[in-house]
Amino acid sequence: MGIISTSMMLIGTLIFGTIADLIKIEWLLVGTGIFIIILADFLGETKYY
Repeated sequence: MGIISTSMMLIGTLIFGTIADLIKIEWLLVGTGIFIIILADFLGETKYY
């Protein structure tokens, strides 16, 4: 579990750090927040019966 979380932190820093050079951090947070809300809504509509 430690290897996975360490590698994901490294990948996230690499991706979002590069994007943060192009886009303001505030807009990056807003965009990822909206994406998480849409993803949660999509996953919440999944029917298991």
